[in-house]
Amino acid sequence: LITLANPVSQFVFIRRSENKTGQATVDTLDKLEKEIPELKQIMTSILFDNGVEFSKFDEMMKSVINKEEKRFQVYFAHPYASYERGCNENKNRLIRRYFKKGKLVEDLSDEDILNIARKINNMPRKALGYKTPLEVFESNLKKKGIDTSFLDAYRIELPKCLVA
Repeated sequence: LITLANPVSQFVFIRRSENKTGQATVDTLDKLEKEIPELKQIMTSILFDNGVEFSKFDEMMKSVINKEEKRFQVYFAHPYASYERGCNENKNRLIRRYFKKGKLVEDLSDEDILNIARKINNMPRKALGYKTPLEVFESNLKKKGIDTSFLDAYRIELPKCLVA
């Protein structure tokens, strides 16, 4: 799984990667950019760890929509310094609540992965003033004038008894 976390809103994108190769990661980011054409405006930089799946960072930076432009700036954390990527590590820990170690990623459907992202992004956080990452992320995007229709896939319908 590839997880991209927005540190300000704590919103997380989770996508399946074919395998742990650099090309599979590039393909996953290309698919995400095709789904969300505004990705370049949403994520200006990404901090990777030093795994082999991030070895093709030159290709990861290139936009699939416009090859002349950079998709985002890429940075790498220092070896053995996972604390430099704290937001992402915390999101990975939340994912582990729903996807236990030892379970194969191949056993998860794309709907299962989306449901995990929905649960994480709709969980109110004290650090966000008890708002959800989805609410904060959407508000920040609207302030920048970015279309937020792609976020509809992350919404959860609350039972009528919980709606104020």
